[in-house]
Amino acid sequence: MTRRSTAGLIALSAMVVAGLAVAAPAEAATVQAPSSAEVSSVAAAPPGTAPTPGTGPTADPRLAGHPHRRTCSTPKPGHAACFAEVVEGVAAPAVGQAPVGYSPSQLQQAYALPAGAGQGATVAVIDAYDLPTAESDLAAYRSRFGLPACTTANGCFRKMDQRGGASYPAIDPQRSWGPETAIDIEMVSAACPSCKILLVEADDASVTNLGQAVNTAVQFGARFVSNSYGIADAGWDFSPYDAYYDHAGVAITASTGDVGYGSEFPASSRFVTAVGGTSLSVAAGTDRGWSEAAWSGSGSGCSSYSVKPAWQTDTGCVSKTVADVSAVADPGTGVAGYGPTATAPYTSAWQVFGGTSVSAPLVAGMYALAGVPAAGTYPASYPYAHPEALNDVTQGSNGSGCAPAYLCTAAPGYDGPTGLGTPKGVSSLSAPGNAAAPTQNDFNSDAKSDVLARSATGGLFLYRGSGSGGWLSPASIQVGSGWGGMTILSPGDFDGDGRNDVVARDSAGLLWLYPGDGASGWGARRLVGSGWGGMRIMVGVNDFTGDHVPDVLAIDGSGALWLYPGDGHGAWRARSAIGSGWGGMTAVVSINDFNGDGSADLLARDSSGRLWLYAHTPSGWKAPVVVGIGWNGITAIVSPGDFDGDGHDDVLGRTAAGALVLYPGTGRSGWGSPRQIGSGWNVMNWMS
Repeated sequence: MTRRSTAGLIALSAMVVAGLAVAAPAEAATVQAPSSAEVSSVAAAPPGTAPTPGTGPTADPRLAGHPHRRTCSTPKPGHAACFAEVVEGVAAPAVGQAPVGYSPSQLQQAYALPAGAGQGATVAVIDAYDLPTAESDLAAYRSRFGLPACTTANGCFRKMDQRGGASYPAIDPQRSWGPETAIDIEMVSAACPSCKILLVEADDASVTNLGQAVNTAVQFGARFVSNSYGIADAGWDFSPYDAYYDHAGVAITASTGDVGYGSEFPASSRFVTAVGGTSLSVAAGTDRGWSEAAWSGSGSGCSSYSVKPAWQTDTGCVSKTVADVSAVADPGTGVAGYGPTATAPYTSAWQVFGGTSVSAPLVAGMYALAGVPAAGTYPASYPYAHPEALNDVTQGSNGSGCAPAYLCTAAPGYDGPTGLGTPKGVSSLSAPGNAAAPTQNDFNSDAKSDVLARSATGGLFLYRGSGSGGWLSPASIQVGSGWGGMTILSPGDFDGDGRNDVVARDSAGLLWLYPGDGASGWGARRLVGSGWGGMRIMVGVNDFTGDHVPDVLAIDGSGALWLYPGDGHGAWRARSAIGSGWGGMTAVVSINDFNGDGSADLLARDSSGRLWLYAHTPSGWKAPVVVGIGWNGITAIVSPGDFDGDGHDDVLGRTAAGALVLYPGTGRSGWGSPRQIGSGWNVMNWMS
């Protein structure tokens, strides 16, 4: 099928044999370390100020003094209780006022989550009983916080019963599981806005039916499954039910409970990642900007039945020790959520939620950001291979009198209430040897997008983004010299080591990979291709094929658009022609997701200055649409990813006068208000 427009002809074609040769690694690079030999004259605007949710022990002063309650009452024998907690007496937000509680952007900032990751991943949420308003509640939440729509119609949201059908169970007679379901799917959205959501509703809260719902979720392809419920495992043997949670290659999270010291099933199963809870507060003046302490309600302790997994080495329990990791759960530092109140019929409203029902789906979403689990492995083991990639929580407790003390008291290293700590980025949740995708354009490992620029004399400079649309101070450091003869692109983590790289073509048409070291520098370069001299435009793409591996797009002299899929290890798969008629384009920019459909897109400027969106999906191209006019006055166009930290990919444009302008993306094929973030950038002849 072909689509024509004045922007050029896109023609999808079958796979063809690569015409550009690829070569084995060759000579070493001559990239220099940062020095003062060349000083850039580019001026950066003052660093932006990161959003802060408040100060002191609570996330918002409006929460101070308010009690909280569990939404689920004591269950009958053999049934689990949900762990959602709601803060009582909090006033509804006025028109134009932000809801009380942490927002998705604040949670993403607190845990340094990469923007744009998780596209195409499905996170399943397991709950009991039906919530008829699940999709509409989710829509209200995502709309309020500017997240892309996630609906049945666009394929992002799906609901099923525990058998995989549409015979949904009855509504909970006590109206207690509805709020649980709402906050579960919203916390997945907060951590991973690009993820798909599968809600599986068990007939009731019996251990058997909830377990069947887990099996169904995995059967329907979910590689990430969240469980925010539990039943005290003291004195019980849950071995017969372990099989429901024994799914190698699937990340299954479970809440540790909300009543303090003591373990709960299924968190006590060795097959799941037991997620504890913390109190999350702002910590101005610290490198992280946040601090955490063990929440007093978080569950912990020794499993009464499960053998100790090989990856746990603490000595206080001969069985599995709970927890593995943790995240915010304290209602006193709670999250904003939109869902039903305990009324009949359900009436939805903005509320403040807490409990380990918040932390378990958050961590499930983080696992999805980290990439597909390795086959045959149990993702509960992953954090133990990456303890340095977690925030160690050393304050707080969930009880007293336990022995040894670490089982109920936070301490350096592993402890019961918080496990190994809270995620710092998502590399701790990635399989060893299968590094998680870094934040786009992050070259110094602070989970914030940066900008690379080359001066007229060939100096390569790194401009470190603040994560909120501005710059760190000092803004720039020199990271190389002698780059004047190179055509440079930054496709992302091309070699699969968890650090962003640069690919550059020299004057002889040789293509070189410069591996990033994650510390604003480079490893030894290696040759990854030859015969690239005929390519007029080259674009690095974080992931164009949906396999979570960076790719390269190139336009040749005839106007053909070629896709060069990366293999995730610094080499190529066979190329294919994916378009024609691109010869009239004067600039082409890859953007992770401009329209909120979860797929990478292209922005292209034609000779008349119109900016076109070429939205791409796994099944092909959508019809191109104009998203801007008058762009001929912009002398450089780049997309560094989510530069302002709002969860949407942005564009930077340089004017002829040298002003650097931020064009914030909305995630809905449009723009926020542009603003200038720098001047003097006309001394640079390349940017990325």
